Amino acid sequence: MLKNKEFISKSEVDKLPKALVSCIQDKAPAIRAKTEEVIIEIIPLTGPAAFRKIVSDLKPAIQNTVKPLIDKCLSKSNFGEPEPQDEPVIDEPKEIPSAIKAKPIKDPKNSSIKGKRPNTAAPMTAK
Repeated sequence: MLKNKEFISKSEVDKLPKALVSCIQDKAPAIRAKTEEVIIEIIPLTGPAAFRKIVSDLKPAIQNTVKPLIDKCLSKSNFGEPEPQDEPVIDEPKEIPSAIKAKPIKDPKNSSIKGKRPNTAAPMTAK
């Protein structure tokens, strides 16, 4: 794609942002670097809104990783200013229902049965 930049504007660029956001999450650094170069060429044709929409549909943890990369590409493309950074999206801890809360463990030293084992099973007898 980068070798034939003049044909990018003639292609269906509206379908590229989703694929590029997927590629920018790749494990391989070389793929991520090339993807950034392609995004820099595509942003002027699609506008930043197309990428921001796709990023906003991602899980919060992935958004926190991808959004700075898209903003970096946006600033390099000379298309405009990156979107102001919000606070990272963090899932709030939820209240644990009382039915599954752990019950306190009784201290065996303060137990009323000192030195005796409770009868929980039938005694073992040899025949």
